[in-house]
Amino acid sequence: MRNCAGFTRSLRRHTLAQLCLALAPYPRRTAAQLADELGFSRQTVVMALALLLPPGFIAYEKAGRNRYTRLGEDWLLLLLTGEPAPAAP
Repeated sequence: MRNCAGFTRSLRRHTLAQLCLALAPYPRRTAAQLADELGFSRQTVVMALALLLPPGFIAYEKAGRNRYTRLGEDWLLLLLTGEPAPAAP
């Protein structure tokens, strides 16, 4: 049973990483758009996004009846896109 738990954690980390990478090139996406792009169920995407929200990796924006997800931290966006960090003032 222990190997199964390790596999599940690894799969969850992979899913979370895929979501962050899918968000990187876009300013914001809906859960349905992410699910379509990644081939996941919408429920899987919503559950994974809920894990990324508390530490601030993502943020939600409400527009009309849609809830959009965007990357929440500038450093994460820089890391995923490979852009150099701005110089310190």
